[in-house]
Amino acid sequence: MNLEATEPREQSGSKTQVRYDYQRDFCCNKCIELLDNEELKKVYCEFHSDCVTEDNRGNQTFYQVKGLKNKLVAITDFIDALKDLYDCFVKSEGKSQCVMVTNAQRNRDIKRFFDARTHIREGVATEKEKLTYSEFAQTIKKKLGSPENYFDGFMERIELMDESPTFSEEGKKKNNTLKELNLLQLKTVLDKRLNQNFDVKDVELIYEIIYQLVKDKSTVSERINRFVIAKHILEKIQLPAFQRVYFETNHNQEEVDKLKDQSILEGKLEKGGFSSIFIKNAKIVRYVTKFFREKASKFKSQKTIIDDFEFRLVNACSDVFEENMRKKDFNSYEMLKELEQKLTDIARDGKYASLNIEPEFVRGLIWEATSQCKFRWDCE
Repeated sequence: MNLEATEPREQSGSKTQVRYDYQRDFCCNKCIELLDNEELKKVYCEFHSDCVTEDNRGNQTFYQVKGLKNKLVAITDFIDALKDLYDCFVKSEGKSQCVMVTNAQRNRDIKRFFDARTHIREGVATEKEKLTYSEFAQTIKKKLGSPENYFDGFMERIELMDESPTFSEEGKKKNNTLKELNLLQLKTVLDKRLNQNFDVKDVELIYEIIYQLVKDKSTVSERINRFVIAKHILEKIQLPAFQRVYFETNHNQEEVDKLKDQSILEGKLEKGGFSSIFIKNAKIVRYVTKFFREKASKFKSQKTIIDDFEFRLVNACSDVFEENMRKKDFNSYEMLKELEQKLTDIARDGKYASLNIEPEFVRGLIWEATSQCKFRWDCE
């Protein structure tokens, strides 16, 4: 089913605000799942149904979400939800999954119907349960109307869900609200994906950003796409590029390291880095000299070698910066790698073997030469 090209049965749901906090929290949960489930591709908000998910194979699941905590699900509410879901099921030619989600108590008749269907599937249903299922199904069939040829398949595939299955059992036992469960889930996903312990306040802020994104996507407008993808969320919460890679499939560590270096370099530039290039490299000499003197003070007995090494380093920095200024590309990652290669080649020269120059020293020197900020390992 092409969701964008198919006209929804109705769109009144997207024009109301207050009633749908629970629905939006449910959509937020599915958006959080986008960050953790590589199979999930899109989440639609208030479009065709309260929430729609689509995976990488094009399989769609339609959700009708009823926030009726501490109340019974009325038969009328249940039938209304089924009407919307049946419409989606027919438009998808019987290929979609349909789910009614609610935090309400189950009506006795509804509970009996689903229990009977379960027992029929398992081959252990009593005659009474078969009759219960048949009678209730006929009642629903009359309410749903035509076309009837999809009805049996729909009744077999419709599901009733208490909450989203992605919620942790620990959160459920504490009787947390849907939003609280989402916050727990979001923190778990971020901690796992980025391998760090996110502060609760930061998680709450990120959740509010996701909630606002869902709210925006729930608004009737021809100017915006009605779906959310993982990229939308990552752009909104403004994670550095090297962190966004952790949410993508088939990424490699070399690409992560490259983006990480670029991110740190950009951070240095924002704090005043590369000002040395604009005054004919005078500050480069000062930075390199200061850094070199601090690190190589123990080699005072070899002053001639030290001076020669420093002279070559300073000139290499100047050459690289001036060349990239001509290209107007002095803040690029490629420039950084070029500088690293030049300084590494110099450090490997046999005439400086007595100085025992370590790779970490050269790496630190590169970052010091490119900025007034601290060394890379302090920036991280």
